[in-house]
Amino acid sequence: MKQYILDKNHLIMKVKRASLFQRITLYIFSLLFFLIPIISFTSSLILRKGLHMGSFVFLFLFSIMGYYLLRLALWNSFGKEEIIIHNNKIDYQADYGWFKGPQRSLETDIFLFSIRPIGFIDDHKGALTIGKENSKIECVTKMNSYELEELIRLLKHNFNQ
Repeated sequence: MKQYILDKNHLIMKVKRASLFQRITLYIFSLLFFLIPIISFTSSLILRKGLHMGSFVFLFLFSIMGYYLLRLALWNSFGKEEIIIHNNKIDYQADYGWFKGPQRSLETDIFLFSIRPIGFIDDHKGALTIGKENSKIECVTKMNSYELEELIRLLKHNFNQ
């Protein structure tokens, strides 16, 4: 099964799902990181121990960590990258399933597609890079090198390079 869908100028690259155990573990920890500070915050109010500055810092830090773990769990479950290639512009957006990341744009005259190696050389894995040295979009979807080479051939063919 291919990890990408190329429809004219719209490219969608899907992340391979992590194992069920890994995803469940990430969801449980993200839930705990949200619930533990809320429970301790409400219990200190109920027991009338008062609110301290540390309570708010604790709530803030654990909420940030819970948000990060939730984002990681969603990416490993539903993650995909959407790239729309216009005449002289590329729009990129990461889709986490429940929400989307910020949209990035790159204006360029020449589309350069390359493979950025990821992991060990023997794994033959990489990610797609679009653009020049100083202005580029680096995708994070890890794919097999042969599949990336096929995708780059299609992209070059579609955009006359």
